[in-house]
Amino acid sequence: MRSLINQGEYDWFAFRKYDFWGSATHYREDALWNLHQRPTVALARYLPGYHYAYPQWAQHAPRLPLTCCALPGAQTELRIKHFGWAGCAEERLRKYERHMQLDPDGKWRSLAHYASILDANPRLVRWEDRGISKGE
Repeated sequence: MRSLINQGEYDWFAFRKYDFWGSATHYREDALWNLHQRPTVALARYLPGYHYAYPQWAQHAPRLPLTCCALPGAQTELRIKHFGWAGCAEERLRKYERHMQLDPDGKWRSLAHYASILDANPRLVRWEDRGISKGE
C-alpha cells in the first residue's frame, strides 16, 4: 500500500471490494452482491486546487469524488475486505430498516437489493488469503 501512495504516476487506484457477511471469514456473492467482481476506485491522491465534486444523493454517495476518475489511475490486485455486513442478523436488520426509512421507493438502490439484506440463506464464499510478494 505504501508503494501505491508514494508513486508519482497515478492519482487513484481501484481495488476489488468484498462484502463480508455475518463473519470475518466469508463474503457474499450473488447477483446483487458482487462488487468484488470489478475494480472500484478506493484510493485517491489529494491535489490542492483540483475541483473535487460529489453528486447530491440522499444516500449511497460515492466514497470518493467522481471527478477523481478524470485523473490518471490504475487497478491493483490488492483486495479490500469490507466488514460493514459482517455483524449479526440484528445489525443487518437495523441497516435494512435505516435504508428503507431513507429510500422507501428505491430511488438510490433497488428495493430488491434492500430486501436481499434480510436473506436468511445468502450464498457465502470462504475468504482465501493469497500471498503477495514484497516486491508487489
